[in-house]
Amino acid sequence: MKLYKLGLVQEALFTAGNISDSTFLNIVSTASGLKEFAWAKQFILDYEKYLPEEVRTETTTLSFVYLYFHQKEYVQVVELLLNFSFQNFNKLLSSKNILLRCYFELFLKNDSSYYTVFTSFAKAFDKFVKGKEFIFS
Repeated sequence: MKLYKLGLVQEALFTAGNISDSTFLNIVSTASGLKEFAWAKQFILDYEKYLPEEVRTETTTLSFVYLYFHQKEYVQVVELLLNFSFQNFNKLLSSKNILLRCYFELFLKNDSSYYTVFTSFAKAFDKFVKGKEFIFS
């Protein structure tokens, strides 16, 4: 995390005044995973303007999803994801993965009403993944 923070201060993470969406998401995911929630939220708010406009909304939305997931705010994640449609395939795949994890976590919290939601979504996710051709290099 220290390297990311230094890279931001030194502007080493910027190219032509922008920060890439993958770097942005990695920073938020890392900070959230380290439970630096306040810092991660402030980063999103302060640096979203440096994202290229064509990826800004999706990247910011997915960043808040990562933040809320690590804060164990699973219902908030579900609400956010069910009300947003990703166009970028990698972000769509990540969002579906996190949504599945949220349904599972909610089920584990002894909320049996999520069992059907979890199993149905797991089957749909499996079909989604099997229906796509992935190119690994």
